[in-house]
Amino acid sequence: EEPSLPANCIESDTAGYISCYDDTGGIVMDVPDYWTDVNGGQWEYDGEIIGVAISAAPNLADFNDYYEAEGVFYGASDTFATIGGYVEFLDWYSYDIYRGGCTLVGRFDYNDGVYRGKYDQFENCGGSGGYDAYVLSAVDIEDQFAMIVLVMIQVMPGDTFTVEQIW
Repeated sequence: EEPSLPANCIESDTAGYISCYDDTGGIVMDVPDYWTDVNGGQWEYDGEIIGVAISAAPNLADFNDYYEAEGVFYGASDTFATIGGYVEFLDWYSYDIYRGGCTLVGRFDYNDGVYRGKYDQFENCGGSGGYDAYVLSAVDIEDQFAMIVLVMIQVMPGDTFTVEQIW
């Protein structure tokens, strides 16, 4: 008997992955099929709802607390889009969460035809041989003030396929 899929998730067209949606159905992403701890709730910051979000991991508590845990957070905020630009947003999230415990590989341009922005790539999170992490901050190409998208991904070293599948 196959295990049941988490709420908000369906089978993906890509083997080994499931497609998961936030509670509004506005965000969809493919994650590995064993990332079954999924939260599609709202994005909160300092007690305020600032947008929509979805997180998925084998264990969300571990993902939120440790570098050595796979998982993803994907949020979209129209509130943050009115406060600052995507580079400032990226600087803030990368510095706050990853720069102290990971090695920065570099900052790279991102453009998927709908969103444009930048992402920071980290390795050795938590020490030598540690997990890789990616932090993407992007805006809509046609209306950069409509929303800011933030994606934070932690994967096992060298797992670029999962990162590409999520993006």
